[in-house]
Amino acid sequence: MNYISFLTTLFLICHVTQLTAQDSKILESKRQVIEEQINLTNQILEKTKRNKKSTIHDYKAIQSQIKNRQDLITNIRSELDSTDTFIKNSKEYIVQVESNVGSLETKYNQVLRSAYRQKLTQNILLQLLSAKSLKEAFLRWRYTKQFELYCKKQIAMMQRSKSELKQSLDTVMVVQERKKTLLEDESEQNKMLGSELEQKDKLIKSLESNERMLYTELAKRRTEKQNMDGAISNIIAGYSPPTPTTKPKSTSSSSTGIESSTNFAENKGFLSWPVDEGIIINRFGKQRHPTLRDVEIDNNGIDIRTKQNAKVNAVYNGIVVGKSFIPGNFNVLVIRHGDYLTVYSRLEEVYVSKGDGVYAGQNIGQVVTEDGVSMVHFEVWNNKQKENPTNWIQKK
Repeated sequence: MNYISFLTTLFLICHVTQLTAQDSKILESKRQVIEEQINLTNQILEKTKRNKKSTIHDYKAIQSQIKNRQDLITNIRSELDSTDTFIKNSKEYIVQVESNVGSLETKYNQVLRSAYRQKLTQNILLQLLSAKSLKEAFLRWRYTKQFELYCKKQIAMMQRSKSELKQSLDTVMVVQERKKTLLEDESEQNKMLGSELEQKDKLIKSLESNERMLYTELAKRRTEKQNMDGAISNIIAGYSPPTPTTKPKSTSSSSTGIESSTNFAENKGFLSWPVDEGIIINRFGKQRHPTLRDVEIDNNGIDIRTKQNAKVNAVYNGIVVGKSFIPGNFNVLVIRHGDYLTVYSRLEEVYVSKGDGVYAGQNIGQVVTEDGVSMVHFEVWNNKQKENPTNWIQKK
């Protein structure tokens, strides 16, 4: 293989290896996020194990956990594929470097033997003195210097190639150990997934055996939803935007109230969550009941399962335009952001009052815990139009 061909091959192998390494870092980052969600769900489910009463919320939490576990296994398998590609490319690179080192050593030895035969390794001074003319002496001196420089370059190239070879071999050994760990992780995650699937089956059987209780609970929730919808409609109907001279009772931001409408819309998909940690167990819109196959549920927002006593925060700057207690939904807060409203319910404690200005991230209340379940309900409205909150908050 000539030198240019070698460099081209080397470049392609290094480029592919670098891309593989970048993919591996992305996969590792995604894996950390999934593992954090799994750990959080484990903590939430651990709390509810003490409560012998099986609930739909427990079923949905374990369902979310199973999905996270499956995503994690898929991620590990992608990491394994990336690792295999990296090892393959690295081995190809090592073969090329070994070949290059061998070629350099062969050429260097050939030159040394040739020089020895021509007695160029004799004393330089004797070579110069034996020259027939000054010109010949100068040529001998220049050739000797060129030969010395060539030898130094060859030695440097061999040393660099051997160093690269050692680094590549060390890297492959580390990656192979990583592959071994990933295979062990995949096996462990599959065991956990099997256990969680068994837990899900037990929950389903427990819930199905209490079908009458489920229908009673469903009717209760529908009544609570109607009360909630009526309360929000009354707040919207009774709200009048502040005049330029009107100021809210207390503000911690200059962009609250009616002035924040445009900014609120521009932040779609980037709003913070109403709780620091949580998992969405009930999504927006119409959906089938998990166990009552003939029943359809309509959710105006999302339900986020979280830790006990979790703080509830405003997702954006705004003005509190509604605060009330609704049976089943506990304390409810409505915050206006120009043309938009955000609704926070299932609060045990509330730290703001109607007319207060709030800022993004401000602690406005504390989540309630009922039957061992700590869950906040969150909605987004564009005036009288319901929006899907998952399209507004950051992806996790």
